[in-house]
Amino acid sequence: MIIILVAAITLGFAMAIAIGANDVANSMATAVGAKAITIKQAVIIAAILEFAGAFFFGKMVTKTIAKGIVPLGNILCPEMLIAGAFSAIIGATIFILIATKFELPVSTTHSIVGGMAGFGNAAIGFDAVNWVKMSMIVLSWIISPVFGGLLAFLIFKLLSKLILRKNQPFIWTKKVGPFLIGATFFIIAWLFFGKTLHLSIAKSLLFSFFVSVITCIIGYFILKKVKPEKEEQNSVEKIFKKTPDNDILLCRSCSWCK
Repeated sequence: MIIILVAAITLGFAMAIAIGANDVANSMATAVGAKAITIKQAVIIAAILEFAGAFFFGKMVTKTIAKGIVPLGNILCPEMLIAGAFSAIIGATIFILIATKFELPVSTTHSIVGGMAGFGNAAIGFDAVNWVKMSMIVLSWIISPVFGGLLAFLIFKLLSKLILRKNQPFIWTKKVGPFLIGATFFIIAWLFFGKTLHLSIAKSLLFSFFVSVITCIIGYFILKKVKPEKEEQNSVEKIFKKTPDNDILLCRSCSWCK
């Protein structure tokens, strides 16, 4: 058991390296590229948030991967199940590291799902895999980018109208920012209360509302203290005068910002 435990911890660290090398770039690249945060800050933030996400919200994903793809009832031999889980992790880790080497954006979750399906097929056969569950998972891979793109479009249009197209975007950022912070924490809190603590929908919405209000107030006082590097200007052109000309045109006259 000690050998299995040590091997599992080692593979866990290897998978963490693969996740950090590939997956974290998906969420942090924009902030680092825009110089909103440094690489060091991105690593620290990602480490905290990756742990918090896995700790508070990872149970559902882990349960699906461990039991949903290849039902435990189909595996009668415990040693086979252990070997299969190790095989899935090793395969996913190697694939992600290779993909990272060639700068390919891949998903750790997708790799693990494929590894578990491959293990079930190799160990027992085609019928060992819960293909209904697999179909739902694959369908989510199609639906999530579509809805993610749609929401990103709507949010960008909202920010463009409320901030970018204003004559004083810095001031409007301080006005709108607290509400955006509150809305973000509302969604996170709703998932936490509903999925992690298993509260009723009514309680989840109520507690999430309180969290949203509190974070909105905190965000207001934090943003209130933020001062521009120079005296606030009266036009969008002057606010963005340090940015490249193409960026100025983008925020001023492109069809996306109108």
